[in-house]
Amino acid sequence: MIDVGPTHSALILWTPARLVGREIEVSPLAAPERRQHVRVLPRQLPSGVVHLAVYPSLPAGPHLIRDPSSGRSRPVQVEAARVTELSWEPDRRRRSGSDGTIAGMPGPTRLRPPPRPPDGRELADRVGPLGVFLGQLALVDASTLRAGVRAIEELGFGAIWCGEASGREALTQAAIVLAATQRIVVATGIANIWARDPVAMANGARALAEAWPGRFVLGLGASHARLVEPRGHRYQPPLAAMRRYLPQLAAAAYTAPLPEPACATVLAALGPRMLHLAGRASAGAHTFFVPVAHTRWARQILGPVPLLAPEQACVVAGDRAGARTVADRHVRTYLALPAYRRNLERLGWTAADCEGSGSDALFDALIGWGDPAAVAGRVRLQQAAGADHVVVQLLTPGPQAPLLAQLGPLAGALLGRS
Repeated sequence: MIDVGPTHSALILWTPARLVGREIEVSPLAAPERRQHVRVLPRQLPSGVVHLAVYPSLPAGPHLIRDPSSGRSRPVQVEAARVTELSWEPDRRRRSGSDGTIAGMPGPTRLRPPPRPPDGRELADRVGPLGVFLGQLALVDASTLRAGVRAIEELGFGAIWCGEASGREALTQAAIVLAATQRIVVATGIANIWARDPVAMANGARALAEAWPGRFVLGLGASHARLVEPRGHRYQPPLAAMRRYLPQLAAAAYTAPLPEPACATVLAALGPRMLHLAGRASAGAHTFFVPVAHTRWARQILGPVPLLAPEQACVVAGDRAGARTVADRHVRTYLALPAYRRNLERLGWTAADCEGSGSDALFDALIGWGDPAAVAGRVRLQQAAGADHVVVQLLTPGPQAPLLAQLGPLAGALLGRS
């Protein structure tokens, strides 16, 4: 139990994961023989796993903290009548000792915990109401990709989302897009948790978030058996796999500079339990291949704070036949994946609706089609249902040129420009 009063206080040390299990010694400067040894332990917070040494009762005043690795001590001030929280980040400047510190020792620890990741409201402000899924633009050569994402940024979208299957690795692709642009946020939609272990995922994301502050979002997903098993993994239930993965992600040791702000994470989610996990253990949920009804339902599960970012596939076409010519392959691909079929059946669609490239009614519910104004209308329905940020996936019959040619007029309708 923490004990705080007029002459004493408590101390919480936020440490890196590498110190878990180590004992850290703290003693009053005036009475160094009164030593307390506390072991660093991992602790689960809503934002993830942190690594703390907690001293529940110390006399107020100056103390020395002994570094268990080097044996050197550093001075800290424990304030009376409050909990003092310190981050394990030594100031390496040498001091004269005139201020009560020990010459040649690290200076006072900074009086703040490590940067926390943004919550859903902060992330919603950062990404804005509209993003673009790279889609076919992800499959072109790097030079064309750079030019394309610069064009998307100039159109005024708030984020670019990069997927991964058999194309570029997700974090590498994000780095290419970040380097080619100036302001736009770049998110993985998604990075497959089976493609890299938690340490590789965490530290790749931290490196991107530190290099481009506030511009990278790590979207995580459990993917699908037919994409995971050819890698040599045994696919496991997505919810259980994600629950195991997230604490290891948060606990990954990292000795390079941490990003400020901390890297934001969202989870790919469809069902109620994964949505609940996304709202509790990350900044929110990225949903994919969902009708407006799912967005309304997902918002009820998430509550008001977590980000909700559904993907909305769109086709600029004069009629359904023209839209199907472009989008049938897309719909057929995702209806062949059991997770998406189960999600639609949970919403009331029948097995017959989900056969092949879907019934006309299901096609209309999943694909926003028509002229740019009609497509913009579908996006606004997603927003009215509770979406903070709609990821527009413009489907086209060809590679990047038709996409960019159609995205300009569509951006005008979506963003209210002529």
